Amino acid sequence: MSKREIRFIDGTRAGARWGEAQMNALLKPPPPTVADRMERFFLLGLYALLALVLADQIRRHGGALGSWDLMFVSGLIAAIAGFHAAGRLRGRMAHMLERLVDRKALVFEDGDAPPELLTQQLLQEVERRAMHSTHRTGLVIAGMTLLANLWLVFLALEGGEALGYAVFWLGLQLVGAYLAGRHFGRAITYGRLSRLLRSTEITVRAQPGHPDGVAGLQPVGEFYFFQAMLLAIPAAHLALWWFLIPLGWERYARWQTTYLILLLVILTLEILAFILPLRYFHRQMILAKRTALKEADRLSQEIVALQKKLTEVGSGEQRQVSERLDLLQERYREIEKMPTWPVAMQTRKRFTASNLSLFLPIGIKILGLSELWAEMANALWNVVGPR
Repeated sequence: MSKREIRFIDGTRAGARWGEAQMNALLKPPPPTVADRMERFFLLGLYALLALVLADQIRRHGGALGSWDLMFVSGLIAAIAGFHAAGRLRGRMAHMLERLVDRKALVFEDGDAPPELLTQQLLQEVERRAMHSTHRTGLVIAGMTLLANLWLVFLALEGGEALGYAVFWLGLQLVGAYLAGRHFGRAITYGRLSRLLRSTEITVRAQPGHPDGVAGLQPVGEFYFFQAMLLAIPAAHLALWWFLIPLGWERYARWQTTYLILLLVILTLEILAFILPLRYFHRQMILAKRTALKEADRLSQEIVALQKKLTEVGSGEQRQVSERLDLLQERYREIEKMPTWPVAMQTRKRFTASNLSLFLPIGIKILGLSELWAEMANALWNVVGPR
């Protein structure tokens, strides 16, 4: 898309030609789509299914949790948590853009227009692009799910099992795959925000010395951390069960290797989902720092001159020179310490800690400690498990 295809309202048009009603109409959030309503009903269905499964497990096994199908129950809970978290993605994107515009980290050519109007126009363009990818991605994921699960129907036909039961589960998976694929497509579009920024008259402005510690771009790192952590939900489910299977759930042992492979794939995607969208902002911050370093070099010469002057002036003028020197030194340090990634230290720690914990099963497998963990798990289960 060329720069001419997106035009943001300038201050004159917004103020003189646009009335309050027109602006409110533009700022009004879009109505829910058919897919949005479908997801609400699907979530209600998942809650109902979870309640039925729990009731059935209690009826059949009572309080003997070791006999429950906890892998299926926890999978339903993870799916519900994932859909709820993914449903917040659109609001998170809007909040990020709003904060970036408010703190002048995104600079529009038509900068006299109201910030909320510029933010909403940018968000509408992002959502327009997302609408194209959500449906396509949903259909692709649903198609892959259909191909991967057709064997359920064939097995039901060959084995004389209830065909309706197999079709029900296949249909449930297809709907879930389509809705999950929509969120995946939206995340892909959000990850390509840099393409939209490059195709429009919007400049990313990094600000050395900004109080957020990352040149005013902290909302960018926080958003993409949240988006990447959506993949941490299934990853946590896989990692947890890799550890739990030796603890009395040997009937799931055939899934342990599969879960480890899936865990590696999902964690790889999660790391890429965090790092790749940040590269554009990283490059902009590098360019901004290079420009700022020229200012720092000029300041260094003035700092040296003031330090020399401080030893030559009288006591009456020393205070004024000293204050000026402190200001220049502070500015110099701000520029030198300016980071080049829009990720606050706290976000980095959270990302590192979560991934280290999720990589534990893979690390144990690589180090050849799987059998040791199985022996320790069996010993622990013999002590604390049901008798």
